[in-house]
Amino acid sequence: MVESTSSPNPTLLNFLKAQVRAQRHKEWLDAVHAAVLAGLGEPSMVINDIASAVFISERQFYRKLKKLTGLTPNQFIQQIRMEQAQKLLQGQEYDSVSRVAKAVGFLSSDYFSLLYERYYGVKPAVLLERA
Repeated sequence: MVESTSSPNPTLLNFLKAQVRAQRHKEWLDAVHAAVLAGLGEPSMVINDIASAVFISERQFYRKLKKLTGLTPNQFIQQIRMEQAQKLLQGQEYDSVSRVAKAVGFLSSDYFSLLYERYYGVKPAVLLERA
């Protein structure tokens, strides 16, 4: 006769815990992303505002974001700004680089153009000219 064990399989339990943890991390990152998008047009957006939006201290925010994404908060914000700029440029929603730059929170269109070219290998003005 084979005895059944009532204790759960430790491998399965660890797997389920990891899944729950991954889901929580995804939800947290989604909340951070939403907070960044909410303040996207504001060049004065600061890390503390985003940390407060997800109910965490600025230092803990930095640590957690860096651990989960490998990016600093400033790099994360910049990446989101570049992604949104690409959408705006591809959608031809604005007629100048300056307006796109301001829409995603840059004060200087020259700096925005430089960063955009670093990210995507093409100047934003070229995308506007293609329309």
